[in-house]
Amino acid sequence: MKFILRKTGADDRECGIDALGEGRYEIRVDGESFTVEARPLGQGGYSLLDDQGRSFEAWVHADRAAAQQRVWLHDSSYRFSLLSPVAALLHETSSAAGGSVASPMPGRLVKLLVGVGDAVTAGQPLCVVEAMKMQNELAAPVAGTVREIHCKAGDQVGAGVVIINIED
Repeated sequence: MKFILRKTGADDRECGIDALGEGRYEIRVDGESFTVEARPLGQGGYSLLDDQGRSFEAWVHADRAAAQQRVWLHDSSYRFSLLSPVAALLHETSSAAGGSVASPMPGRLVKLLVGVGDAVTAGQPLCVVEAMKMQNELAAPVAGTVREIHCKAGDQVGAGVVIINIED
């Protein structure tokens, strides 16, 4: 299972996380990769041990007002948007396609959250696709301006069908 955390704020950064099983995760940030073992402490806390023998605690709490997670790590607080595994897959394919947002699987376009000409930021939700009775927000892979919308709410979309194009 793959997840992507996006740090929001002055220095937007991305962190990729792959669940390796049994509390082990591979984390990729700033071109580096390392493995951690996570043990729950309760109430949103985790004890983390990395592959270099360093240990630290992380505390995760939902910020429902901002639809984000707040993470406390090394006496610092960060806000992260957590993408679902489906959105993480979409992000990987969208980034490769420049500024295209495509459906990661067959489904129905439930809602468009932007219009042609709207300025968007990287990570901003653009539309909602329902697949297998689950709604998935699809986010902008890059900051820019919405140039084209190829589908309308209610349309059936296939896997890989481009829904929105963004121009940097």
